Amino acid sequence: MKYKTLTEVITDIEIMDYINYFNETGVIQGTIKKVGQGYRIEPNPLTQSHDSFSINTKTNLFKCFSTGKTGNIYNLLLELKHSHDEAIDLLNEFLEQKNIQIKKSGQSDERGSPEEESKKDNEGIPVKMSFKPLYDEGAREISKNKKNLFTSRGISREVQEKYKLGYISKGFKEIVKAYKNQYGEKSPFAEKASKNLDNYKYLIPVSDDYFFLRSDNSDVKPKEHKLTGYASKLFNERYLNMKNEIIFICEGIFDSLSLEELGYKSISLGGVTNQNKLIERLHEKNIFVLAFDNDDSGKAATKSLLEKIQSKGQISVIFEFDEKYKDINEYLIADRKGLENKLSEFINSLDDYTEKLKKPDLTIYRLEEYLKELETNKEKPAIKTNFGPLDDYLSGGLHTGLYVIGAVSSLGKTTFVNQLTDDIAKNGYDVLFFSLEMGRNEIISKSLSREMFRKAKDKSLPLSALEIQNLRFHGIADQMKKQKELLREAIKEYGNSAKHVSIIEGGFDTGVNEIKEKIENYISMNETKPIVVIDYLQILKQSSNFFSDKQAVDHNITQLKKLSRNNDLVIFVVSSFNRDSYQTPVSFASFKESGAIEYTADVIFGLELSIVKGFSKNTQKEDKEKLINEAKSKGERELDLVTLKNRFGTPYFRINMTYYPKFNLFLHKKSDW
Repeated sequence: MKYKTLTEVITDIEIMDYINYFNETGVIQGTIKKVGQGYRIEPNPLTQSHDSFSINTKTNLFKCFSTGKTGNIYNLLLELKHSHDEAIDLLNEFLEQKNIQIKKSGQSDERGSPEEESKKDNEGIPVKMSFKPLYDEGAREISKNKKNLFTSRGISREVQEKYKLGYISKGFKEIVKAYKNQYGEKSPFAEKASKNLDNYKYLIPVSDDYFFLRSDNSDVKPKEHKLTGYASKLFNERYLNMKNEIIFICEGIFDSLSLEELGYKSISLGGVTNQNKLIERLHEKNIFVLAFDNDDSGKAATKSLLEKIQSKGQISVIFEFDEKYKDINEYLIADRKGLENKLSEFINSLDDYTEKLKKPDLTIYRLEEYLKELETNKEKPAIKTNFGPLDDYLSGGLHTGLYVIGAVSSLGKTTFVNQLTDDIAKNGYDVLFFSLEMGRNEIISKSLSREMFRKAKDKSLPLSALEIQNLRFHGIADQMKKQKELLREAIKEYGNSAKHVSIIEGGFDTGVNEIKEKIENYISMNETKPIVVIDYLQILKQSSNFFSDKQAVDHNITQLKKLSRNNDLVIFVVSSFNRDSYQTPVSFASFKESGAIEYTADVIFGLELSIVKGFSKNTQKEDKEKLINEAKSKGERELDLVTLKNRFGTPYFRINMTYYPKFNLFLHKKSDW
């Protein structure tokens, strides 16, 4: 164990390491969000309001804009109403994972040699020492005092004797002095014999060589005194060596003693920050019942520990009780019989529940939820695209799922998705368009060019996207006037879409995680689920530098499918084709460099020049290239939307279209099998 000063552990360790740990264990409550170069916690942990509370990772300081308070992690713990000693204990709980503790006055920085270490115990205590004589003394004293702190808290003499709960009438200060007089520098106590220690007279043994003390004076803060320099231990840790038992887990010692009083096995963490100590010691299979305090801290700690225990493959359940009682001990004191009945009912209910936890994926457990989903989905219509027969082929329109559209370059795959989602947005659906290649203005110009062409009776008037970007009007003055008027009409029409479309520019540093965060924030802020477009797949950032290009694309497409499923979203992904597909009809082989698409996507579209389907084996490569270039050079291109996979309706279909590349518009002509 290495020892450092308080100043060192504050400056050497990033504040977010502390914040994340204390947030996970319920000491600091709220949702942590990354904002620019720092973080924000909502709601404000100091005021529980939505006032800003930020963390600056460069300065390692927090800032509460409501109270004006600022400081380091130690200051924050004090602001959260912890005493100095409690703050140090909390910091040490975290630092124990790093094999560090905060150095006390006169304590050396490093532990001794292996030979010296073998004589030590409890991480820095100079001598291993059994406190059994002290426990016996405390037990004798408390036996003379029938009215004591433990009996007032509903703990019987039988349980007091079982756990050697004791009383030291002269106070802990005199004990510290006596041990120091007897053992000198080898005393097991690092405390100074201060007057404050007189307040701690009730002794609670945890093991032969570790105990803590309690005050019965409500004005004394903190209520408990933990031995200086000792790593705290779990009360009744021995239960973790048992198998197939029902074991309650509590925060405080009196809650565990209350459950022991009623005949149940219970472990006390000694504080919510000791969760990791418990997790490290989980080896045998048992049923762990969480019975934490009913306050916000206890509820947050319950959620955190439940997930940790279940992640270890263990069964864990929550014992919920009336919120008018702060904790189990308060329940025992107020209504012992009621608590007995509540616990009995709970234990009887565990048979079915634990069977479900052992086999959580049995279909029978999903049936009720499945039927509810069917009722919900019955009310949820498909999203209509209004593009020719596409909605009929998709059983009414778009459904929750992952849609992939691919094509060779310059066939308008981005334009096609842009047109579909613009038209859908006119009907009030929100769209998030993640553009990793084109700029926002370029996409807006495409939309305006399309609307100009649609509205123009005189087809010589519409402008291309490039002309709109540069405000390049052409022709004689009268014609230019008409173009400006047409552009104004197009802007007005596009406004019906634009108020629902968010274009988010990205690049090679944009990955699935960044997209996921933006989508989930959008859903949270707006309480609506948008249609999502990602343009395009091959530009998405790799999540690992060790992936090949194919592995990176496969991983990303799998994560996008998961994102769609978990959030009930329609997600469009634009994909490029491999080079071998430039002169061949659309097929799954066109996506070969992105193998997971075939198995992961719900719907797979491909765009191809209509001329390609007429190629035969006898068509020479040079002839194919010539015909393709001629077709691509036309202002009106004949294209087919080919569907290779469709989980929502007709498995394969082809829609013939005319594409006007200058004006970014697709028009349906006819459907063809």
